[in-house]
Amino acid sequence: MDDKKKITWEAPEFDYVEKSIGWYFIFGIAFLAMIVFGWFSRNFFFMIFLLIAGILVVALSNRKPEKVKFTLGEEACTIGASKIPYRYSEMKGFAIVEREHRNNLLVFRRNATVNQYLKLPLEKGITSEVRSFLKEKLAEGSYEEGLLDVLIDRAGLGL
Repeated sequence: MDDKKKITWEAPEFDYVEKSIGWYFIFGIAFLAMIVFGWFSRNFFFMIFLLIAGILVVALSNRKPEKVKFTLGEEACTIGASKIPYRYSEMKGFAIVEREHRNNLLVFRRNATVNQYLKLPLEKGITSEVRSFLKEKLAEGSYEEGLLDVLIDRAGLGL
């Protein structure tokens, strides 16, 4: 019998937003503008990168999210089937961003130079339980969404 407390929930891996014809039109205009810039600056590696990135964005834009299982345990957080532990001892703190029309966001600040933030979708019904649980293990802070977060959210591509 496991007497250690843990919290488990399932959520889509990202918020799916249906893309309209207008979305593809705006993406195409921006894509062509960057290709023209690459052409005039004679930066062919940039153009190759853009071509690959453009194909990936269009190919992945209609992918539906899968349900992922998230677990907060006594020592670490695990995500999905990988069971790779994100240990609390390797984190500086956490924040919970409450969002109105979508799942909340649980943000861990990691002790890392690159990729400092680990962002997890969080069901609204367990937000207070998660906050109480994590306050025993980590300091709660705040998280300000950056420009890239806002742009990705507005484009309908993000968490």
